[in-house]
Amino acid sequence: MTGMFVTEALHPFNVFRDAGFEVDLVSETGTFQADWLSQQKDWLPDEDRKVWEDSNSAFRKGLDAHLKPSDIDPSKVRPLTSMRHRTC
Repeated sequence: MTGMFVTEALHPFNVFRDAGFEVDLVSETGTFQADWLSQQKDWLPDEDRKVWEDSNSAFRKGLDAHLKPSDIDPSKVRPLTSMRHRTC
């Protein structure tokens, strides 16, 4: 198993929030694990690292409240994107 590449989740999260959307982070299991490579200096710029390491940032709060599909009321949401990571 690999994991969530931090910036691949953080950047769309920021774009949608900046556009005024409420963003919920959802996965099949309701859990996540950050890919170790995505946390390395070459892949996680300082500004993004600050958000990632700040447990009070909207992004980290969203991750900590990570939902699974059964937690969502489909009548109250409109999915805008789906990021799926496949491994071979």
